[in-house]
Amino acid sequence: LITTSQYLGYPINNKINTKSGKKYDIKQSNMKEVYLALVHARDKMNRPIALRYTLGLDNDHSFDISKLTRKIKSVFKDTGYSFIYSFEYAEQQKGLHLEMILVVDQNKYNPIQIFSLLRKIFFNLGGVTVNIESDYKKVSFNFHERKEEYLLEVGGSKVGHSLRDEEQFKDCMFRASYLAKQNDKALVQYKKTFGTITG
Repeated sequence: LITTSQYLGYPINNKINTKSGKKYDIKQSNMKEVYLALVHARDKMNRPIALRYTLGLDNDHSFDISKLTRKIKSVFKDTGYSFIYSFEYAEQQKGLHLEMILVVDQNKYNPIQIFSLLRKIFFNLGGVTVNIESDYKKVSFNFHERKEEYLLEVGGSKVGHSLRDEEQFKDCMFRASYLAKQNDKALVQYKKTFGTITG
C-alpha cells in the first residue's frame, strides 16, 4: 500500500475524507497500472479525454469482465483507448458495481456518443443490472461529471479530463486513484478486482 499522499509526484486520494471519515488504502501496483494507462492515452491520442462511469451489476457475480474488455478493444482499436476498471461492493448503497475510466480520442468521439455506445454494449452483456421503469428497460449506468471544486482549481470541461493539459492530467491521476483503492472489495468474489487495458 502507498503510505504517502503522492504517487510519482501526483497527489492521490488516500487521505481521510472529512465528510465520511473514510481513508482509502491504495495499492502501489494498481497505481502503477493507472499511471501507465493514462500516460499511454496522453501520448498516443491527439485529444485524449478521460471519462468516468459506474455500472450496476447483479450481486450474483455473473458479469464477465473479459466480454466487456473484448468489446472495448474491438470498438476502439483503430482510434486508441485506455480503460481502467475496479469491482466494488458497497453494502449501504449500490451493491456490486464496476467503477470505470475510459479514455478516448475526442477527435473521433464526443462524450455523448461514448455514453450511448457503452449503454448499448452494457445492455447486451449478462450480469448487468437492468431496471424497468414505466415499461422501459434501463441499464444501471451512470456518467460522473467532474466536480465544480476541481473545475475551479484546474479548469477544463465538466465532462472529463483533457490529458494533454498537465494540470488536468494531475487531477485525473487523483480521480483515478480512487479506482486503485483496496476498500469495498471484501464481498467481491472475482479473482481479479482491478485492471487496465490499452490499445
